[in-house]
Amino acid sequence: AKPVAPTVTAIKNQAGTHALELLAYGSVIPAEKITLEAQAKGQLIALHGDFEPGGRIAKGEILFNIDDREYQLQVESANAALKKAQADIALEAAQRKVAEKDLELLSKRIQLTDESKQLALRLPQQRQAEAALASAQRQLKQAQLDLSYTQRTIDADVVVIERNKVMGDTVSLGDEIGSVAKADRYWVELRLPTDRIAKIQPRTNTKGSLVKLNANGIDYQGELIRIHPQVDSDSRLAKVIVEIKDPLTQSSRPLLLGTYVEAKIAQQAINNAVKLPREAVTSDRRVWGVDKKGLLQIESIQLLDIDNESAYISSPKELDYIVTNTSKTLVPGTKVNVK
Repeated sequence: AKPVAPTVTAIKNQAGTHALELLAYGSVIPAEKITLEAQAKGQLIALHGDFEPGGRIAKGEILFNIDDREYQLQVESANAALKKAQADIALEAAQRKVAEKDLELLSKRIQLTDESKQLALRLPQQRQAEAALASAQRQLKQAQLDLSYTQRTIDADVVVIERNKVMGDTVSLGDEIGSVAKADRYWVELRLPTDRIAKIQPRTNTKGSLVKLNANGIDYQGELIRIHPQVDSDSRLAKVIVEIKDPLTQSSRPLLLGTYVEAKIAQQAINNAVKLPREAVTSDRRVWGVDKKGLLQIESIQLLDIDNESAYISSPKELDYIVTNTSKTLVPGTKVNVK
């Protein structure tokens, strides 16, 4: 009986254009973390009901209040000082009108120097009153500003990271009451081999590379926005930043800070390449294939690129098919069937 030719699994030797993805891993971090420090001293008399780790607080809502009674008194005192300064200005203006008439009469009898005229017209007193008015206005503005610091609102939707004080605590200037992260966007910091940097695109005037992310089976989408100027000191890998917009509502489950994610970064497409499994390429960069006569051959190839699962090679001219798995017992020149 005629011997049966062995069968090998192979793909057609056909070059094309392929979209590559670079696999990386990293953790979710805040894009903007805000430390909430006390800008006024006193007792915490109110805290937002959701001001606790994991709480979400909407833009414009009040985060906390500090007892403002002392600051209200300072505003009232500054208002009183301002009214007195305004009254002094009015009184000085009236006195100057009298001084102008007296100077007119006096000038007809004696010759006065410029300095004497200024004294007679009460110009130093006027300047003193004007300076006192400006000082009172500044003190009122400062008192009003200090009063505003007793209430803290937020200019964006946030998620609470940490709370360090509770209602009833007394705080001093600079005390950390808590910290929040803006909820409209998060970052993921990824680490990559440095030779991959040239194949990805950070955000410039155009959008950065698309990044597909997966966390605990849930998919998210991000954009590559930055390449860090320094490599990681321990791993010597490059660091890149991916931005995720609307991380709390983008998918079926909110993305939590600190989550470890898998990321696939879209690379520049590769042209005129044959895509095959990585294991089909030998360690010395050769592939098994089938020529026009149906004979098994082994050919050296040019490796153009690789990703996590596939290798991309230049098309071997002498092969019709490229074998993706073969028996180690077969040798070049063996007649084979392709499936």
